[in-house]
Amino acid sequence: MSFNLHLQCFCNQKPAPFDRAVFDEIFGPYIVERSAGFVRIQYPNRGGGADTYVEDTPSLDHMMFSHWGGDMFLDGMYELIKRTKSVIYWPNVERMSAVTDHETLTHLPTWLTDEECHPIVAKNWREITDAIARS
Repeated sequence: MSFNLHLQCFCNQKPAPFDRAVFDEIFGPYIVERSAGFVRIQYPNRGGGADTYVEDTPSLDHMMFSHWGGDMFLDGMYELIKRTKSVIYWPNVERMSAVTDHETLTHLPTWLTDEECHPIVAKNWREITDAIARS
């Protein structure tokens, strides 16, 4: 897809770091290009990928995926959201965010949980892409 997905981790409504090693474990084998603040993820056999804007630091609290798609990439993205207890959000006025469990909702700032945002708890990446399609 051509619009951006933003992943961010929060604790008590403030940005919270997670270990970059989690990102590298999930996506590292599929990184085909790397430069300052950018990695390109590409899976074999039409498994998809993404242009990923991510800091080159030992801990992270956010990143952005652009030109993303493919089942293998979406599996990895969902795993990253789940393991880091992050939220994924996208530009729109309705249903603009998703998490993988109810506990994560309690840590999000109000701009991601107010009546206009309608965050969802997704059991898999298909529920996230369905929410994107509906928004």
